[in-house]
Amino acid sequence: MVIPYQKYLLIVLLFLLVGCPGKRHLLPSKVPEITPQEFTGPSEGWPPQPKGRTNVQLVPSMPLSGALTDLTARQAREVAEANLQMRPLLGSRFLHLSTYQTDPSKEEKTQTSSVTRVTFFSYTNNMAVEALVRDNEVIEVRPRKNYQPPESRKEVDMAVGMAQEDSRLREKVGGMKANAIVTFPDLGQAGHDHRVLYVSFWKGDEDITRYFATVDLTSNQVLDAGQAAGPLHPDERR
Repeated sequence: MVIPYQKYLLIVLLFLLVGCPGKRHLLPSKVPEITPQEFTGPSEGWPPQPKGRTNVQLVPSMPLSGALTDLTARQAREVAEANLQMRPLLGSRFLHLSTYQTDPSKEEKTQTSSVTRVTFFSYTNNMAVEALVRDNEVIEVRPRKNYQPPESRKEVDMAVGMAQEDSRLREKVGGMKANAIVTFPDLGQAGHDHRVLYVSFWKGDEDITRYFATVDLTSNQVLDAGQAAGPLHPDERR
């Protein structure tokens, strides 16, 4: 006799719910207690450690073979900057943004050495430029028009410094904290398609921007600056 598919599923479901005869396992009558994990306090050093540790062994870390180091990153950057194809793309005004190893493609997995991507932004030509480096040799150059990589620490420092010296902010942002991020002016606005950073200034632990500036690193000028939008702080209502 052939059992219909629906009845077969019902039988399997009942079997799972009821279980096999003679093999039932009863749940414990008491829920097991969970042992709380305690950690050391500030007086016992940083970082906190679990209390009651035993048989602690320190295992020294070993760098991965072929991993990017400060030395190899600097060498890759120098090789990229000196490359004859890169020079006209970088121009006279440019800045190094980042250097990191790339994930190998299926074809590259057979290579014994990894590829390092070095990214610059050329303010002369208003575009990002990438160089792929392997074994201290540039294997590919990539002009990246209309691509805005994340801002580098040096770019943040440049934009903040220019904003602090702007006449609209010079007497107001002294002693304030500051940061900057890449921003994208709309079509028709000043700085559209340029490398523009939005700079914000705030006091202490405040979570609100008091003053701002938009800095065009391509044209090397402060486009706009002033008090940030929103209600005035009590000490600035004058």
